[in-house]
Amino acid sequence: MASRAITALFEEHLRPSGLQGASQFTLLCAIALIGEVSISRLASALLMDRTTVTRTLKSLQASGWVQVASGTDRRERMVTITDPGREVLRRAIPLWRNAQSEIVGHLSVDRWTALMDGLQAAATVGSTTPR
Repeated sequence: MASRAITALFEEHLRPSGLQGASQFTLLCAIALIGEVSISRLASALLMDRTTVTRTLKSLQASGWVQVASGTDRRERMVTITDPGREVLRRAIPLWRNAQSEIVGHLSVDRWTALMDGLQAAATVGSTTPR
């Protein structure tokens, strides 16, 4: 229930940017930070299922925000952010920060910090190497 409420709040804040969800924002940010990246590496870095990443990338590609091309190995697909993708991200980041500030305002800084620490620890569950 908490996950859905938080996701809905972020998606409401992100709507004016043109992004259709927090997943699109997350992928665009990761691609912008990493640079050209394979779909498999992107999925691994974000601890996401490759199929989910591919599906979300299709919508980003249809919007012209990312470009997907063959890598050196024809089976490998490489993703890069486009200039329009950078622009939508430029508009979305302040909206994301506003949503985060709203949540921190509801929770308090201490609770927010504890939540982030707990979620970071939870992300390592099942991992053989600590993150």
